[in-house]
Amino acid sequence: MSTTFAPTPPAQFNFQMKNTTSDVSTLAVTPSKTSIDPRVAKATDSEFELGLWLSGLDSFLDSGSGLFADRIGSPRSRDWTSEVQVVRSTLILCSKLTDTLLGSASRPRSISRDDLDELAARLRDAIILTGALVKRQPLDFGEWRACSSVLFGHLGSLSAFNTLVRHAEKVGESDMPDKLREILDSHAVSLTERTDLRAVVTRYSKARRWLLTLEEMLQRDEPLKHGVLIFARVHEQLSDVIRYINNRLTRFDDEDAELFRLLDSASYTSAHELRKVFEEELAGIIGIRPSPSVYAQIGTATALLKDGIEQVLMSFARLVEPAIEPTEIFPHLREKFEFSLLLRDELAGLTADVKAREKDPSPDGMAELNRRLADFCGRIMPALYYKDRESFERFAEEIRLTSNKSDLVPILHRFGAYLETLFGHVNNRTILSGYPFKGETAD
Repeated sequence: MSTTFAPTPPAQFNFQMKNTTSDVSTLAVTPSKTSIDPRVAKATDSEFELGLWLSGLDSFLDSGSGLFADRIGSPRSRDWTSEVQVVRSTLILCSKLTDTLLGSASRPRSISRDDLDELAARLRDAIILTGALVKRQPLDFGEWRACSSVLFGHLGSLSAFNTLVRHAEKVGESDMPDKLREILDSHAVSLTERTDLRAVVTRYSKARRWLLTLEEMLQRDEPLKHGVLIFARVHEQLSDVIRYINNRLTRFDDEDAELFRLLDSASYTSAHELRKVFEEELAGIIGIRPSPSVYAQIGTATALLKDGIEQVLMSFARLVEPAIEPTEIFPHLREKFEFSLLLRDELAGLTADVKAREKDPSPDGMAELNRRLADFCGRIMPALYYKDRESFERFAEEIRLTSNKSDLVPILHRFGAYLETLFGHVNNRTILSGYPFKGETAD
């Protein structure tokens, strides 16, 4: 008889930090550092990178393409050319990485040169095939399905393909924070708990490593559309860990145990984030053309999934060491915390200023507001999620160019309402949950 259990909402990620008395109001926010894990700055190993992209291709061709479809209309009635273009760009990237490995003195010992040559040849064939398909667009669902099926068999049967994918998976599983690894290996954890935790943590660490690659692409402002293949693999990885956890919970001896509660919470959190990301942020992204929109959606989706994973991993660490600080596991959270504090304070002051100008849009007051907006855009803006920056900049530009009082007051009113909403979102960031706002936004 199986055990039934009700999903438990995730516990708050109480971000209690020491030594937070430093003055963050003068902190200069720079785009290159905002909320970016310093690990993403490391040079990427070509073998791992090739395995990562091949794994994404594997997931996307198998079943992942439907994850990103627009929810409106029938998938059989739309043009599938964009999916083929995304696959082709990834094939070209994989071909270049394969050539790099073939020309490298440190070629992987686990793969023979003949196997790599065969992979390179089949990648070239696939590039030619997808190129020919793109030229005869539009493509219907049957043509896309036939293309994906052929490519899946054409590449997936290769020894080098599967060896590279397994290598990347092993690298991802081992890429957990050092402090977390130390906690899992400590004698404070029983053998049974250690087995359960390691099985789950390695799976989450693997998904997080894939997301770090997306963060690196965002940081470098690289083309992002083919990043959906990484999301396809992450969806598969997180779905796997959810199934593993739920299966483990049905066989758990003690449903009152803390580990049971944490595993239940982790499953709930991950399932919720997957639905939110793939049904909202990434829905229809393959058909979107404007680069800023693609950047905004992928940036937000990456942050949501990565933050959710780090919250889960942090809860497991606190099972063993309840007093541990988040920054001991993830040092980059210190910077993110300080940026979020600064952003919240700046938004509160700016909201009050805008509401004051709405009541009295005097020339001197508007000049000061425009100076403050320019400073925010130049100094604080990178602390916002990318999708919020365009709206903020549009309001700031509209206010700067409007001089007529009758036109200016309605704009200021809308901007004030927008800032209040934005302040609420920032104030609700998990990383600020232990630090309630003590100031005032407006009268």
